Amino acid sequence: MLKIALILSSLLFFMACTHHTATSSSDTLAIQEQKNIFIENTWWVETIYHKPLFDNVNITLRVVEKNKISGKSGCNQYASQLTIDENKISIDKSLSTRMACSPLLMKSEHLYLNALALSTKYQIDSAGHLTFFDAQDNQTITFNRGKKTSEKSPSLIVHYTCERDTSLTVSFVEHGSQNSDDNMAIVTLSDNKSVTLPQTPSASGFLYTNGKFSLQGKADNALWTVGRMKAMRCKTIM
Repeated sequence: MLKIALILSSLLFFMACTHHTATSSSDTLAIQEQKNIFIENTWWVETIYHKPLFDNVNITLRVVEKNKISGKSGCNQYASQLTIDENKISIDKSLSTRMACSPLLMKSEHLYLNALALSTKYQIDSAGHLTFFDAQDNQTITFNRGKKTSEKSPSLIVHYTCERDTSLTVSFVEHGSQNSDDNMAIVTLSDNKSVTLPQTPSASGFLYTNGKFSLQGKADNALWTVGRMKAMRCKTIM
């Protein structure tokens, strides 16, 4: 009887080891498959911290070498060192070109690069969607493999406080590429009157003007000019 019990125990132990080995092999295969999909595709950002990108704002990521990623961050081109260990990732601080764009693009770019730097894990689901997570398993960025398209015009509302007790509420509307003739800023003044300013090409930052009114700036700072009056310095209200 004791001999039969020993035989059964040995058999159960062997089956358990075999099952464990098969499960581990299967998990490794799944992780390797995700890694292959990750490095072989160009990814387009869908959401950052669960919030969809503004329409027509395109942010991309691609693994260009085994240890490097690059893409478009909204306004600029960026590149960064990448380390992949199973489903864990480490992304160094990104290097990027220094072009300044409209507040809409700069805001999206700032959010993306910060979220990218905090991402420590990735996952690709059965539908082919790529998701990044931070160290606390919070979702940071979601991507898909198809270019994001939309016929809507994006709009970003920014509030400025200026010199001479002046306040502005600006709706930046973009219909196409940076410096497109259809892009505009709708500026609402303190007295609730509004002026619409078409975008004008600028060597640095953004410029919207109709000849009489002008809004020019970079990042969180702007200059508001009315006619021949001295330009007022403005800053965004967080």
